[in-house]
Amino acid sequence: MRRFRAQNLMHFLSQIRTLAGAAIAGFYLASSGTALAATQGTTTPGSSAGSVDVVVTTGLVARVGGLNDIDLGTWSGAGDLTGSDDLCIGRSGVGLFANGAYRVRLDGDGDASDVSAFTLSNGTDLLYYNVAFNDATGVGGTSVSGGAMLNAQTGFGFWQFLNVLFGCAVNNANIEVSISAAELLSVPAGNYTGTLTVVLIPE
Repeated sequence: MRRFRAQNLMHFLSQIRTLAGAAIAGFYLASSGTALAATQGTTTPGSSAGSVDVVVTTGLVARVGGLNDIDLGTWSGAGDLTGSDDLCIGRSGVGLFANGAYRVRLDGDGDASDVSAFTLSNGTDLLYYNVAFNDATGVGGTSVSGGAMLNAQTGFGFWQFLNVLFGCAVNNANIEVSISAAELLSVPAGNYTGTLTVVLIPE
């Protein structure tokens, strides 16, 4: 009977990338394309007054938190292996009682033909797995391909606001992974590990 240990399947915490994850703020000179209208002080007795326009441009802020490794355990030799993790999606720029839209991309360790394929490795052999993303807690999300953008995801704005401030205040999304029995039968017995990277882009 074959036995597999898919230990520490997803080393999430050290691998998270967050796109659009930092606010962009700065003062721009006239060369930035913004029409400024500074006025210069005149020479007058006692005092002189002038004015400057202050321009700041802010970008949306995003934050992924509450991620935990998914250990699928030891395969018994029959049936599929599945596991999931609820996580926190945070973003700025949305009303507290509105739904905030975002896109998400999930990248695996890849293979020779696809750098984002969902793969685990024992150092020699590759074991392929499947991923689904849900914009709410619990399983039952949409199946995704490695490196493909999943659009039109939404979440309650107040929870997103708390999550972008505190990292993980309220779980509001889920990642589910699975490996078919046929795939498990196709590889030598061993310990297979890999990394899944979550990329969040607010809209």
